[in-house]
Amino acid sequence: MNAYLAWVPAPVNGVAVHKLMSNSGWIVTAEEIRAALAAYEASRGKDPAFLSQLVEEASWWPQWVAYLTAAADHGGFRVY
Repeated sequence: MNAYLAWVPAPVNGVAVHKLMSNSGWIVTAEEIRAALAAYEASRGKDPAFLSQLVEEASWWPQWVAYLTAAADHGGFRVY
C-alpha cells in the first residue's frame, strides 16, 4: 500500500497535485519535494504574478518552505 501511496509520475516536476487534494494518506516523496523546491527557487527571480501574490499574502510561506526543506531531508511526508 505504501508503494502505491508514494508512486510518482515520471518525470518528477514537483509534488503530484492529487497528493495535496485529499487527506488519503498519500506519501509525498523527497524527490517530489526537491523538484518542487528547485522549481520555486528557479522562479523566484522571474517573479510570476501568481507566485509573488501568494508570497506577499501568505505569512506562512517561509514556514512552508522550511517544512518542505526539512521533510525532503527526512524522506518526505504523509498527507493526512
